[in-house]
Amino acid sequence: MIRNLQQFDFYLIRCDEHPDKKAHMFCKEQNKMVCSRCLQSNPHLHFIKDHTQHFSFERKYLDESFQKMLPILKEEMNQIQILMDNIHQFINKERNFRVLELKMMIEKNFKILSQSYKKIILKKNEIEEEKQQPVVFDQIKPSQSQPLINKTQEQYTPGIMIQSIISAPKISQEQDNAKQNEFRRLVDQCLELQKVQKGQRSQPQKLFQIKGKSKLIFRATRDGFKALNFHQSCDNMGPTISFIMSEHGQVFGGYTSVSWTNPDNKKGVWLKDSEAFLFSLSKNTIHQQYKFPDQALRHHKDVLIAFGRGNDIRINDDCNNNRDSLCNLGGTFNPQLDYKWQDQQAQEHLAGSYQFKVIEIEVYSIQQ
Repeated sequence: MIRNLQQFDFYLIRCDEHPDKKAHMFCKEQNKMVCSRCLQSNPHLHFIKDHTQHFSFERKYLDESFQKMLPILKEEMNQIQILMDNIHQFINKERNFRVLELKMMIEKNFKILSQSYKKIILKKNEIEEEKQQPVVFDQIKPSQSQPLINKTQEQYTPGIMIQSIISAPKISQEQDNAKQNEFRRLVDQCLELQKVQKGQRSQPQKLFQIKGKSKLIFRATRDGFKALNFHQSCDNMGPTISFIMSEHGQVFGGYTSVSWTNPDNKKGVWLKDSEAFLFSLSKNTIHQQYKFPDQALRHHKDVLIAFGRGNDIRINDDCNNNRDSLCNLGGTFNPQLDYKWQDQQAQEHLAGSYQFKVIEIEVYSIQQ
């Protein structure tokens, strides 16, 4: 019985002309996949004379490529969902928006619409040029499949077919610069406001007040994004304030009066810190502790920054190269705004998404 079942392959690529046959050859002259019956009929008589016009095409090459495309497509869907949520919040007047935030929303919306328009034009050109210049699918031969997969994985925006995915552009340098500039502006503004003394005539509104002078002790783009880099610079430095920027351009962080440490413990250690709090500079919100005070901080040798039970903020090792870092506001620190722990809004409030890459981290010691 098992031997009989092995004779069947239920997930073949079927021929358009002969659905009962497996399409396993690619004809460069006709620019299409064909089956054995197609090869025996016109206009495939050239197959007998010249085998170079045909090559074997296996399903596994597409399987590997499509598998690599899935994270790209999911990220694109996530970005669109965040944009839609922000647009709904603006229309429904749910929160305040900064000018730069609106500008980035408009640019992101324009980028998505522009890509859709480009896809239509590319498809139109493909149809017009198909007869004059066949697409060379030799590029997906076994010896070259892995480089294609690697290139595809590096792309940010999916395009039309495999070739357009390979050539899809990365996030523009202008957008990266805009995020870095906004990070610099918000952090500098926050630190500058801490210097304003009580009694001065001009008293700008502060999101929070920290007593003492600040000194930069760690910058991820300079010192590295690994947990080891963080602990080498930040351990045993007394009170610190950390500023983090996610890939979505959101700037947030936390303050602790307890020195960071690097415990020799696989599970790490939980610490109490009644003075610890979290904040979002992008949304101008502050989040104080409201439960589980014994789990305000978690020190771990393989983690950079961790606040709160349930990972209110958790910045993991090598955080610029993966999306293992996460925010789940509401575990120990109050999410406010009627959000609840594990709500989508609470998870996206600080970083823009539940899991994310980190673009920048700056940690300042507070010298009292």
